[in-house]
Amino acid sequence: MAASPLRILICEDESLIALGLCAIVEDAGHIVCGTCATAVEAVAAAITHRPDLVLMDVMLRGGEDGIAAALEIRQRLDIPCLFMSAVDAPAVRERMEAARPLGFIAKPYRPADLLQQLQRLV
Repeated sequence: MAASPLRILICEDESLIALGLCAIVEDAGHIVCGTCATAVEAVAAAITHRPDLVLMDVMLRGGEDGIAAALEIRQRLDIPCLFMSAVDAPAVRERMEAARPLGFIAKPYRPADLLQQLQRLV
């Protein structure tokens, strides 16, 4: 990879999926600066770590979803996200768009799908 590695925050409430995402991101030469499983943790981690990008699952543990977290992160810190979700309903997509995401990856995803999105961003 010729460009600088991205510092990526991974927000995923399924621990095995989060581990897989960490491996894919690091194998591609990027840096995982943190992981989290709730919207509250996502905002706090973004404030602490100031990543270049947040990989954000739409459905997270706790009261708020990943879209709410992405909106707050974008508004407060202007850090973009790349959404991941098995839910692809028009109402959900409309809410996602308010956060001005860099993209969307449908679950179940293939590692090649994520790598392609990351390559597009560097």
